[in-house]
Amino acid sequence: MKTAFSSNCPGKSRKYAILLFVVTAGLMAGFSGAARADYFDCKTFDDRNLCKLLNRYPAVKDLPVITAARIADLYRTKPGYAEDLLEDHPVVIEGSVASKEEKSGRVTVTLNESTDPATAIVLQLFATHPVAGDDGRVKSRTAQEVQAILRDGRLGVFQCVGDGVKKKIPVFKNCVLWR
Repeated sequence: MKTAFSSNCPGKSRKYAILLFVVTAGLMAGFSGAARADYFDCKTFDDRNLCKLLNRYPAVKDLPVITAARIADLYRTKPGYAEDLLEDHPVVIEGSVASKEEKSGRVTVTLNESTDPATAIVLQLFATHPVAGDDGRVKSRTAQEVQAILRDGRLGVFQCVGDGVKKKIPVFKNCVLWR
């Protein structure tokens, strides 16, 4: 019985098989490496660290928006699942601003859909946030400037990274205000 690699010339078949293996392995190695796709062109950003953070966690383009109430509910009812889904992963969060606080230069925002403290989540804001600038540039504003425009009750959308639960409240870090 002849196979695809058997022929009357065994030397050529073996060379062909080796060449096919090497080419296939080379292609697979090229595809298996960590693909790096920058979603934002850092040349258009005034703050390159902000651009690098956004490219590291390109959640806005890849993930659906999840409400703060749903996050609190997941941590309350399915803590293991919530940890697997959210901790150390990017997420886009939408919720109503309940309070803001600044300690030692760090700004935190609490999102809560009701007066029940069990439905609250805490966002630790990143030091800078994107804002549209002139000529297609992306300017940045500080977390303190963002804190000043966030009014209690305002609906906000943030890109964050899950950071676990502290004192029974889900916490997210490196949060950037989108709208």
